Amino acid sequence: MRKNTLITVLALLVFALPVLAATTDFTADGNIVISGVTVYESGSTDNLLILTASTAESFNFNGGIFTVTNPGSAFNVGSLSDTVKSIYVKKAGIAVACAVNTTAGTSYVSLPTTAADYVVSPSANTGFATGDCCSAVSHAATYNAFPTCGAATCSAGYFVQNKACTQISSGGISGGGGGGAAIAGLGLTPSMPTTTTGQVTATAASGGQTTLTTTDNTIATVQFPASAVSTDVAITITQAPKTSTTVSGAVAAVPATKTMVGNSVYNFTAAVGTTAVTTFNQNITLTFTYTDAQIAGLAESTLKVYYWKEATSEWVALVTTVNASTNTLAAITNHFTNFAIFADAAGTIIPAASTIQEGALIRAVGDIDVYIVKYVGAKQFKRLILSPSVFNSYQHLKWTDVQDIEKSVVDSFTTSELVRAVNDAKVYKLYPAGDTGEKRWVKTAEGFNRMGFDWDAIYEINSVDRNSYVTGANIE
Repeated sequence: MRKNTLITVLALLVFALPVLAATTDFTADGNIVISGVTVYESGSTDNLLILTASTAESFNFNGGIFTVTNPGSAFNVGSLSDTVKSIYVKKAGIAVACAVNTTAGTSYVSLPTTAADYVVSPSANTGFATGDCCSAVSHAATYNAFPTCGAATCSAGYFVQNKACTQISSGGISGGGGGGAAIAGLGLTPSMPTTTTGQVTATAASGGQTTLTTTDNTIATVQFPASAVSTDVAITITQAPKTSTTVSGAVAAVPATKTMVGNSVYNFTAAVGTTAVTTFNQNITLTFTYTDAQIAGLAESTLKVYYWKEATSEWVALVTTVNASTNTLAAITNHFTNFAIFADAAGTIIPAASTIQEGALIRAVGDIDVYIVKYVGAKQFKRLILSPSVFNSYQHLKWTDVQDIEKSVVDSFTTSELVRAVNDAKVYKLYPAGDTGEKRWVKTAEGFNRMGFDWDAIYEINSVDRNSYVTGANIE
């Protein structure tokens, strides 16, 4: 294949970027400024910088969205702007790489070399603990690499629990339950206010922890790390019997395949004065204990903490660590609502790809992205449903039908981003980005084949779904 390069006159070029044909190998012979790229979280715009010697099959800039197709062995993106604090790289709407813009014009993020379309976005996020955009975790000594993040090891007096750092009690490492026992026996000073009343005031400097002993003789605990809140916040844990009218709607929506563990739904609240606080600056650790009697007839390994998602009236699973030796569950969250514990009946088999039906709705445990499944012969496809509003536009789809399955099973399906709307012959290639994205009309069969697209991967969608994507340049 003939290789085209940009003939560079100056070390830095600033120009409106054309759409590069899919058949062109691109090499940057100098730094290239891309002006007006949409900022990740705000919708405003800022500038990015393709660094010299970056290679790819092609790149595209349209409507504020900067996309790189099939990066080469090195495709590096930075920024000359001090207002750009970090640079995110997303594949199919999921962040796969990130770098902090520590030194404008020098710092950069390297795109993965796996063949795919990647959306690169500037961000104004600050306060990262690592150069690859992992947020600070209280008492963390080292971190997992992005995008896993979270604590890999903790400082003295703490242990890793679900990527957070939990205090060691005087009796050694606990399962996360209990009443926040004093750690004076280890010669350590507690770093946060701790109570056993179900109420505590969390502070910005020290966080806070409280536990509630329930009428079921179990314990619910919440732990706020330092910097999770910006001011003093009153934290309260209460339990509501599942027969209570206050939680009747949520209890009625328990999936048919799940059993609620215990007799209560837990309500976690936070407030500054009379103003409710529902989201936080850091992840919050929740722990729950359970009794052997409560899980009689249930598969202990399937225990998970769920939260009640009011926007869609459904229970959503959190990634949960089960400690069977101490009958303790641990999960992290970044917001407050009602929480409950669910499990499957004993003998329940986690779905494998071969057991998932045509048209099924699947979601990786702990994730928010919902996909719809399609089979063509031996091929297994999944297509991202862009947003709750798009989901609801399909009247036959029900949130209660979404299956939470292991991530490895979800990943075994090939992601399709090829669609055509009902009664519309145009086939589009989609570029999701959060709850928005871009669609590009694949104008010719020659262009479709040249891009290596699979005709079997095309999904038929409704017009609401199609129109949720802004229109980008055609693929010819």
